[in-house]
Amino acid sequence: DYYTLRRFLRARTYNLQLATEMWVNHIQWCRDLDIDNLLQNFNFPERDEILKYFPQGYHKVDKQGRPVYVQQVGGLNIAQLKKVADEDRLFMFHLFEYERVCKVVLPFCSRLAGRKIETTFNIMDVKGMGLSQVTGDALKMFQRIAKADQDNFPEMLGHICIINAPAVFRLIWNMAKGFIDVRTQGKIEILGANYKSELLKWIDEDSLMAMFGGSSAGTLAEDVGPWNDPELMVGRASGWVGG
Repeated sequence: DYYTLRRFLRARTYNLQLATEMWVNHIQWCRDLDIDNLLQNFNFPERDEILKYFPQGYHKVDKQGRPVYVQQVGGLNIAQLKKVADEDRLFMFHLFEYERVCKVVLPFCSRLAGRKIETTFNIMDVKGMGLSQVTGDALKMFQRIAKADQDNFPEMLGHICIINAPAVFRLIWNMAKGFIDVRTQGKIEILGANYKSELLKWIDEDSLMAMFGGSSAGTLAEDVGPWNDPELMVGRASGWVGG
């Protein structure tokens, strides 16, 4: 659609030739991985177990109506993750979640906002993160995911706040940011432990999770947000299209 094509143009600073090349490569990638049927065909019973070792998920929306995606990277346990699912399964789960955002979460947010919502607001909590987590396997997986995201889901990140960043995080960030394009790096805000006031500039207190100092109950596994609102779900079943 128009909005998807515009995102690809933005990603290549409106250079039509480069954007067209990017789009053609994306279409082939979708065919190779059968992305269009991923939501219907991909079964991931490991999800709950994965969330134990890498807590992540969506929780309500920010002041602009964007879904808030939370990752507790400090809780990441690569060794345990690999016991639950191999790298390919984890990669496909990531793509599944991105497809769900594009086809379910963002349309519901758009419906609620009464306008097109096409980006997300992210909170990355790195509390407790240390160099021991930055293994070769972790960097390899991060690089694979970052490339897939940038090549096939461009310009979907609105803003990201990295919170509870310890001193060692600067070293970790220097290792990781080479995998992230410059445009995305400009949307990243690194905060320490006193982050609540900054988050409240973006998210209403009753939408901010309690673990971050807000008053919103619910866990990441519960997937709290308008995309699970019964009234909106009835509306979608009646045939509306988000945006």
